[in-house]
Amino acid sequence: SFRGHNELDEPMITQPVMYDVINKRQSVTDRYAGRLENQGVLASADIQKCSEDHKQWLRQQKAAADTYQPSMDDVRPWWNGLRQGGDGLSVWDTGCPEDLLRYVSFKSVELPKDFTVHSVINRHINGRRERIVNGN
Repeated sequence: SFRGHNELDEPMITQPVMYDVINKRQSVTDRYAGRLENQGVLASADIQKCSEDHKQWLRQQKAAADTYQPSMDDVRPWWNGLRQGGDGLSVWDTGCPEDLLRYVSFKSVELPKDFTVHSVINRHINGRRERIVNGN
């Protein structure tokens, strides 16, 4: 079944023991390169060149993506009949007073005084508090 994403889903926090084991392992790429070198299929210099060539290609693709303009022909069949939403969609009447929404929002990120929060989670909490104060 599909499970939605939450910006606080950080496997290093939710599964620290497992990710400690994973991070201590050699990467699949490095293991495979080592095997190729040990079997005499490729020399270390060849492996390094292949790696650098691929990284260069990735950098070029990333640079090209910054200026890429997709063709409407790519999406038109699926967008046929759809139109852009108007400005009226930017204001929502929740039926709940704004003060109450702010109160509930602050309570959702309130922590006990003697509770230490992981730095990654704390960044999210502080960001959420800032957005509540700024009204966005």
